[in-house]
Amino acid sequence: MMFYNPGYTGIKANLNFVGDLRYYGENDYISHFLADGRLGRFDSIRQLNPSTGIHYRNDVIGPIIQQYYGIRLANSFKLKKGHKLSAGLLYDYVKTDIQKSQFRTPDGLVGSNIQDPTIVATKESSHSHVLGLGVYFESKRKKLNGGISLDYKGVFNSDKDPGKDFGRKSDLLHTNASVGATIKAGSYIRIIPLVFARTNYSTTTVRISAKIFFKDWVYIGSAWAFQEHYSLMAGARFGWKKIGKFELGFASHYPKSISFFEYAHYAYINYFFRSKNNFESVNYN
Repeated sequence: MMFYNPGYTGIKANLNFVGDLRYYGENDYISHFLADGRLGRFDSIRQLNPSTGIHYRNDVIGPIIQQYYGIRLANSFKLKKGHKLSAGLLYDYVKTDIQKSQFRTPDGLVGSNIQDPTIVATKESSHSHVLGLGVYFESKRKKLNGGISLDYKGVFNSDKDPGKDFGRKSDLLHTNASVGATIKAGSYIRIIPLVFARTNYSTTTVRISAKIFFKDWVYIGSAWAFQEHYSLMAGARFGWKKIGKFELGFASHYPKSISFFEYAHYAYINYFFRSKNNFESVNYN
């Protein structure tokens, strides 16, 4: 969710790092890294609390290789009663290569074994420019949070003939929304549910997830994406107040319906840097 909404950038810790590694079997995997933090030296200006971040994502799924290079900028506003509101912008450059020689048929044939010249041709490339904006709200003590964002993707496709320039291919507009809460159940247990939706003119993804924290450092959880998959997750947080908090988690998900993948395994890490005067930490889901 935080990757789609740049408003998250203005809410989080002074310095934050997120890594997400996903393995789908054989040579299919996704790696995603994000680093962001607050820009200092603006304390004297009322309601100016800027943050910036960069991220990189590399998707290798069968014959398709996508690389994302992104930057985001946000500002958070301190509201009454300790609530926060953040607004942000993002820009992504996306490069896509389709290695047609790596196409696999249901019979297991790959590349040159396929008697179809349109499939065994070399590769096609495209690049995309993604512009997005979003807002994110977080109440005091994170009892309630939510956000909405839009991202517009313009795709430019290269000609199959070497040396030809890129030509315009298509456009795509996504709308993203999330709402979550932090629910205390006694002195040592916190339950963090979250609902996330992402939609465009043809498809919609809805994901419901929840984490149960024990003493704020060990958690278990589950997620369910409609008509896509369900997953189980577990992890732990540990650290020191002066230098921050480190989180390590694992998850496995399985499709609920017929899918190209039978399963996926995740490993993800978060690092939150906190100064002595700022002991906040964001709840990820």
